[in-house]
Amino acid sequence: MVLAICSCGENAAESKTVAKNEATSKYGEIMSGLPVEKRLELTKKYDRIDLLYEGLARVELRGKYGFIDETGKEILPCVYDFVWDFSNGLACVELNGKCGLINETGGVVLPCKYYDEIGPFSEGLAFVRIGDWQNGRRGFINMSGKEVIPCGYDFAGNFSDGLARVQLDEKWGFIDKKEKMVLPCVYDEAGDFSDGVACVELNGKWGLINKQGKNILPFQYDDMKYMGDGLYGVRVGDWESGKLGLFDKSGKEVLPCEYVEIGQFYEGLALVRRYISGIRRCGFIDKAGKVVIPMVYDDAEGFLEGVSRVELNGKYGFIDKTGKTVIPIEYEWLGEGMLQGLTGVAQNGKCGVMTKDGKVIVKAVYDNLDIKGTGILRCELKNNDGSTTYHYYDLDGKYLGHK
Repeated sequence: MVLAICSCGENAAESKTVAKNEATSKYGEIMSGLPVEKRLELTKKYDRIDLLYEGLARVELRGKYGFIDETGKEILPCVYDFVWDFSNGLACVELNGKCGLINETGGVVLPCKYYDEIGPFSEGLAFVRIGDWQNGRRGFINMSGKEVIPCGYDFAGNFSDGLARVQLDEKWGFIDKKEKMVLPCVYDEAGDFSDGVACVELNGKWGLINKQGKNILPFQYDDMKYMGDGLYGVRVGDWESGKLGLFDKSGKEVLPCEYVEIGQFYEGLALVRRYISGIRRCGFIDKAGKVVIPMVYDDAEGFLEGVSRVELNGKYGFIDKTGKTVIPIEYEWLGEGMLQGLTGVAQNGKCGVMTKDGKVIVKAVYDNLDIKGTGILRCELKNNDGSTTYHYYDLDGKYLGHK
C-alpha cells in the first residue's frame, strides 16, 4: 500500500511519499528528533529523503542513492544506482546492474558483483538471481552473503513458515532451508506458506493445502490469494465477471463468493465491492466477514491512522472506522491517506495540505507537494519562465522559506 499526501497534474502517479517496507510490512518513521533548522537543511540538500527504517533513511542526490541516520549524518554516500530500505540490519544496493548488501555502518557485506537481484531477507535467507528475469537461475543466500542454496531454480519465493516455493520446468513445489524438496514441483502456481497452509494451483484450479500436501480446500477456484491474518480470497469465474469470497485457513467460509473486489485488511478492516442495483458500490468488512461500513461509496482506500479516503459522486472525503464522516465528501481531490495526521487537498488544480479534522494548514496554491522523511513539507510552484520554486513548511503549517 502506497500513500500520496498530494499529487496534482501530470506527475500524480509519481508523487508517492509513504511506502510500506515489503520485508517487514511496517511503515517508516519521520525524522522528528532534530531541530527544524537541521531538518530543513537536509531537505534542501538532498533531492529525496525517505522515512526512517531501523534508524536509517534512504536519500537521493543527483540520481545516486545513499543513507543518512536519524541525526542527519551520512552513513553511506550517494554513490549507488539504487538502494532498498534496511531490514534486519541489512540493505540491498545496486551498482552497474549488479546487487550487493551493506550493513548499518555502510560496510560491504556482499559486493555488487555476482547477483542481478537480491530479494528481502525472510527467516534468515534471501533469494538471489543470476541472469535475466526470464532465463536467470535462483538460489538463496544467508545474512553473511554466503550462497547456501545454489542458484538452480527457475524462480523462487521468500522463506515463510520454514518453506520456500521454487519453480522447475514451469512447475512449483516447496523446499526447506536444507534444500530438501518437501513438496514436489507439480503445481501450476503457488503462494507462500503461512500458519501451515498455502494456496496452490493444479490443473487450472486453486485450492488450499497443508505441509503434507493434503487438501484443506478443494481445487475448485479460478484464483486464490492470501489476504493476511489467516484469510484467503478466492474467485469463481473469470476476471471480468467472476465473484470473490473469503475462507479461513481451516477452509471455513467467512464471506460468500458474491463480491467483485475484496481488498487487503488494514487496521482490521478490508474494502469490499459489489453491484447494488447495477452500480458498483464499496464498503468495509471486519475479519469475521461482517459488513461494518455500508457499501454506499463509489471508491475507497484502506484505513491508515484510523481513517479512509472515500469517493462519492466524483467528490472526496474521509471517514473513520465507525463510518462517521470526519472530512466532508466535497473536495475535488484528497490524498490517498494520512501521514502524521495530514493529507493533501486539491482545489482548482492546485495542491494544499489539510489536517485530519479538516483544517487547511497550507493553502491550495501549489502545483505539487510531498512530505520528506525529515517531516518537512516541500511545495512546488511552477514559474512563468518554466523554472520551479520550492516552498517549505513544517507539519504545523509554519512557513520556513523557499529555494
